[in-house]
Amino acid sequence: MVDGQAGAQYDRIAQGSPIFSPDSKRVAYFVCKGAKWLVVVDGLEGAKYDEVIKNSLIFSSDSKRIAYAAKKDEKRVALVDGHEGPKYDEAIGQGSMIFRPNGTLEYLAVKGSALYRIKHTPVHTSG
Repeated sequence: MVDGQAGAQYDRIAQGSPIFSPDSKRVAYFVCKGAKWLVVVDGLEGAKYDEVIKNSLIFSSDSKRIAYAAKKDEKRVALVDGHEGPKYDEAIGQGSMIFRPNGTLEYLAVKGSALYRIKHTPVHTSG
C-alpha cells in the first residue's frame, strides 16, 4: 500500500522495502515473483533477476534517477534507470553505490582479481 492504494501482489517483499525518494514523491521496493526478484519503481515492474542485492537501491538527490544492483547468471550487474551496466564478479552495491551531484553514478566492482571504480554518466537525450 502506498498512499492508501494497493499495489500488485507478490510472493515476498524484501526486508527494508519500500524506499522513498528524497522528495518523497517516488517509491521503490524489491519483490519476489516466483523464483526471481525484481524492483518495482513507481508501480512499474523492472526486469527479473536471480537476486537483487540488499541495501543497493538508491535514488539521486534530485529524486530523478534510481540505481540498484542485481545478480544475473552468477555475475553482478548495476542498473541505472532500468538500464543494465556491464557484468562483474562481485562487490556491486551493498553501500558502494552513490550518485554524484552531476547525476553520475559511481560504484565499486570486482572482475577477476582487479577492483574497479565504475562511473555511469547520465545520457542526455534531446526531445
